[in-house]
Amino acid sequence: MTFLFIATIGPVQPFIASARRTRDLYVGSTLLSELSKTAANAIAREEGIAHLIFPTPADEGELEPGTSFNVANKIVAIVDRDPQQVTELGKVVREAINQRLTSIRDEAFHSIQFADEDKAKKQIDNLVEYSWVAVPFGTKETPTYEAARERAEATLFARKNTHTFGPVTWGSEQAKSSIDGKLECVIPKDLYQGKEGQAKKLYTWYKAGPHERLSAVDLLKRLAANQLLKTNGTPTHIVLSTSHIAATPFLQRLNRMTQDEQERAKEAWKKYLQQVDRLVPSHRQDEPTSPLLERLPSVHSETNLPENYLTNEVIGTCDGAMLFEERLLDDMVTQERKENKAFKDAQAALKQFFKTVGMHPSPYYALLLADGDGMGKAIEAHAKGEHGAEHHRNLSKALSRFSEDVEAIVQRHYGSLVYAGGDDVMALLPLDAVLECAHELAKKFKEELHTFSYQEKDKEGKEITKWPTLSAGIAVVHHVSLLDEALALARSAEHRAKDQPGKNALAITIRKRSGEDYPLTVGWDNDTQSSQHSMLYEQLREIIALYEGGFIPKGAAYELRDMVQRLQPARGDLEAEQLQKIIQIDAARILRRKLLLPERSDERKEVEKKFADLLKMIGVEKDVNRAFMFEQKVDMTQFINALIVAQVFAEEAGERKGKDQLDG
Repeated sequence: MTFLFIATIGPVQPFIASARRTRDLYVGSTLLSELSKTAANAIAREEGIAHLIFPTPADEGELEPGTSFNVANKIVAIVDRDPQQVTELGKVVREAINQRLTSIRDEAFHSIQFADEDKAKKQIDNLVEYSWVAVPFGTKETPTYEAARERAEATLFARKNTHTFGPVTWGSEQAKSSIDGKLECVIPKDLYQGKEGQAKKLYTWYKAGPHERLSAVDLLKRLAANQLLKTNGTPTHIVLSTSHIAATPFLQRLNRMTQDEQERAKEAWKKYLQQVDRLVPSHRQDEPTSPLLERLPSVHSETNLPENYLTNEVIGTCDGAMLFEERLLDDMVTQERKENKAFKDAQAALKQFFKTVGMHPSPYYALLLADGDGMGKAIEAHAKGEHGAEHHRNLSKALSRFSEDVEAIVQRHYGSLVYAGGDDVMALLPLDAVLECAHELAKKFKEELHTFSYQEKDKEGKEITKWPTLSAGIAVVHHVSLLDEALALARSAEHRAKDQPGKNALAITIRKRSGEDYPLTVGWDNDTQSSQHSMLYEQLREIIALYEGGFIPKGAAYELRDMVQRLQPARGDLEAEQLQKIIQIDAARILRRKLLLPERSDERKEVEKKFADLLKMIGVEKDVNRAFMFEQKVDMTQFINALIVAQVFAEEAGERKGKDQLDG
């Protein structure tokens, strides 16, 4: 008897989101992929690799523990068994997952002590949510692969939403995890007494900060990195801190300095390191006692990484976190900070370094999330017919090709990939490269999935042909912002992009430390019949180019915002339409007054052309007498946010083509 077998492994988003350091993110997502890969491997060993639909590895070797092959949390296969044997297969997969998780846990925890070892093990034992369903096809009820898939998905949805509750076997009144607030801390209490040297022990043994209470699940993320992110001691997955990602544009500018400038900078950096060593002494570089002392990993020479990806001409292999004064405080308990002379000396040495190089790093980085659009409809469309399973294997292969290319694309833009599996991507990127990276990912996804079209009805009910696209959400946040908050912000942006008509969009939210958010959503293009984006990615790039060229001063966006707030009509205002026209024409006048035109006539014409494009974005054109005319109503808040977002990205673009940014 032939069954369609589907298994899912979780929890996904809650597990990944409960992270405080980038290592938590990487290990969390890699662990879920590793357990999913184990499930797929168990099925392949029982049934043969040809029976797998999602994923579709090139060979069984890709499913072995420790490979870089990423697997999404849903496994789909066709199995030929009787009902009892299918039930046994479900148990075999569950046992394989448990054994792999136990192996990872035992190796991660083999050299540390717990306040309660039994409780720590139980927390890990209860980590995985595993569900499976098997539906026969070729029967009267489900005669085809398509019918079996529909029944299986509905049954699996029902099972996952039927929760099996049981008593918590490890609960107590002990302090909870400071990361998720649910599980109890399993680190011995005496390490939190604030005594000298305790903070170093916490980091050396548990990779925990002096104020972090960690559960066994939290510790698994901290301590399993050597297994999950390395092979034979060499990193297979490069983990970079949010601070290092934020500092990347600054580090690249250091690399572009002259040799004499770099020598002076090296000397200032050496003096700073001497002060840091007094603040956080460490006798073994391979066993740092603080995150401040971590070094960027070494990789095989044949690894295809961009130049200076893991080293810098001035600071070497130091983590970019050392460029931020606030990171000097990471390992100091509160009472040590005010009067610590070593801290003050390190602080002064860092300021001298910045004075020597004449610049500072930006404290902001970007967290990117991307997800395929229309994948459900594409999967549904290609399940039809007698070759539905084969079509799905081909779709799975296309997704695998995309996933395999993602890491190279992210690293080419000096970012760090957290996860790429199926149509999902999570990555950390510097501000001067995140937009280009997101655009390249969207193009690559479209290229790989272009043969998997599907039909959809437009607003008039007419059938149109569509293809899967990739929407992305970007959160721009401070490097010390909580990762779970950054993830929530990026997830919200991603949802905003996918809520656009026709999807196929990029949504950005910039969150300054003042707490104010600047959201913007743009479409990748309007080449599909259902796309109706009011602003496109290329238009945003044009605004950024004007800022980079110094043609729009910093104050323009905020002057526009103040004007709009003064004139914004109240709801129900009888003169609202006239006020809207005044706002848009006045905005055109402000932009014209603020625009800084170059002296060369050829450059002047080019900027005038771009200014005309700006006018179109605010629904205004010039008449024959060069006076402004209202053309159509537009959302001025969207345009103002586009200016503010463009300014932030332009400021991170490095050198301004020889021009200074002017205050307006």
